[in-house]
Amino acid sequence: HQQPLIIDDLAADERFNTTEQERQEIRSVLCVPIRLRSKLIGILMVTNKKTFEPFNSDDLRLLSIIAAQSGQLIRNSQLQQETLEKKRMEHELTMARNIQRGLLPKKIPEAANLDIASYFNAADEVSGDYYDYFDLGDSRIGIVMADVSGHGASSALVMTMVKGVLQAIKQNFISSDRTLHEMNVILGETIPKDMFVTMMFLVFDFDNMVLKYSNAGHNPLMFYNQQSKCCELLELRAPALSISNLAVYEEKEIPLNEGDLFVIYTDGVTETFNEDKEMFEETRFLQAVREVASEQAGTTIEHVKKKLHEFMGDASQSDDVAMIAVKIK
Repeated sequence: HQQPLIIDDLAADERFNTTEQERQEIRSVLCVPIRLRSKLIGILMVTNKKTFEPFNSDDLRLLSIIAAQSGQLIRNSQLQQETLEKKRMEHELTMARNIQRGLLPKKIPEAANLDIASYFNAADEVSGDYYDYFDLGDSRIGIVMADVSGHGASSALVMTMVKGVLQAIKQNFISSDRTLHEMNVILGETIPKDMFVTMMFLVFDFDNMVLKYSNAGHNPLMFYNQQSKCCELLELRAPALSISNLAVYEEKEIPLNEGDLFVIYTDGVTETFNEDKEMFEETRFLQAVREVASEQAGTTIEHVKKKLHEFMGDASQSDDVAMIAVKIK
C-alpha cells in the first residue's frame, strides 16, 4: 500500500510466515517506501534498535526523510549507469559498423567491358545486406548481392559468415548455381533455423560475351536491353539459402551487348515506405531506371537514390538499402 510499517515483535506478527532463524535474529522492524514522482522504486528497512526499544514516530520521521532523499539519488545512479551502458553499446556498435564496412569491397573491379557503380545505406548501425566482386579468372567477373533476414546485429553476424564462406568457395569456382548450392548446404548447417539468406550471383563472361546468373530467393534481376529499349525484371525462382537442403538452383544466360544495363538490389529499395505508408515498389523502381538507362552506371544509381529520397520525404528508413548497377561498354 506504499505506507510505512512498524512491527514491534516480528515473531508475534501473524501476517508474516517467518523462519525460526528470522524470529531469533529480528525483533522489531521499521519499513518506509522509497518513491519517485509517486512511483514506488524501493523499500528502506531497518531492524532491531540498539536500545532494544520498539521503533517510534521520531524514528519513522527520520527514516522517511532519508527515503525521500534516496529516491532521487537512486534514480540519478540508475541514469548514470544507463548512460554508461549506452555509451558502451554505442562504442561496440561503432566498432562493429567499422568492421562490417571493412568487409564490403573497397574498390570496383577494373574491367574494360564494365561500368559499375554501387550504393549502400544501413538502416541501423550494422546491416544484413552484403555485396561483393570476384575475379574468377578466364575473363570472368563475379558479382554477388545478398540479404540476411531481419536487420541489426544478428543479421550482421550472419552476413560476416556469408562473406567468409563465399571467399572460400570462390577459390574453386565452378558455376553460379553450384556456388548457391554449396552456400545452401553450409548455411543450412550453421545459421539459426529461423534465419535465411537471399542471394543473387552474377558472372560476366567476356570470352563468350554472356551473363550467367543464379538466384536464391532474391529480388528479380533488372535488365535494360539497349537494342529493344526494354526495361524488365527477370524472375528466376528458387528458395532462399538455408531454408531447405533439397533446394535446386539453376543458371541462366543472357547475351551481352554494348549499352545493356543490369541492376541488382535488396528489398530495402522496393520496400521503402513514405509518410503515407506507401511502398516504392517495383513499378517506381523500373521507371526510375528506365529514365536514365542509357546513361552511365553511376548516373543510374544517383537517379534512383534521388527518386527514393523524394518518395520517402520525412519518413524514416526502415530497412537496409543496397544497389549495384552494371553497364556493358
